[in-house]
Amino acid sequence: MRSRLYWLAGFHWLYLVIGLAVEPSIPG
Repeated sequence: MRSRLYWLAGFHWLYLVIGLAVEPSIPG
């Protein structure tokens, strides 16, 4: 179960990093 928690945390961090990288491209 702990491995799944780490996988979820990693995926969430990746999503956050991608969001920060794409945010400047979105107008407004």
